[in-house]
Amino acid sequence: YVRASEELLETVVENVLDNSVSVSPPLSQITVTLRRQGAWAHLTIRDQGPGVPSQDLERIFERRFSSRTNAIAIAGSGGQSVEHAGIGLWVVRRNLMAIGGRVQAENVDTGGLVMRIAIPLAP
Repeated sequence: YVRASEELLETVVENVLDNSVSVSPPLSQITVTLRRQGAWAHLTIRDQGPGVPSQDLERIFERRFSSRTNAIAIAGSGGQSVEHAGIGLWVVRRNLMAIGGRVQAENVDTGGLVMRIAIPLAP
């Protein structure tokens, strides 16, 4: 058990997965892993999208910031143009901080982005 409500967890996971799906090429894989380490649950979500410019890795968690270009948004959404408000990952970080958790984004050398989420276990 973790120190979070179902609604909070759903919001966090849904936002990260939606982002991964929207930037990943068709037929690519999104890998989700969950493991326990000490007093933490570690959730990792890795996609095969274009990643994020290194200077924006922390900024993607800022309110109303989006590093996506229209080309990325169109390519990952089945050919449809998608508007990005830039609040999804801000909500993820805010919700995790409220329960003492954290989130970090890293580019993968072979392509894609990995989101590392740490959630404190319930006592």
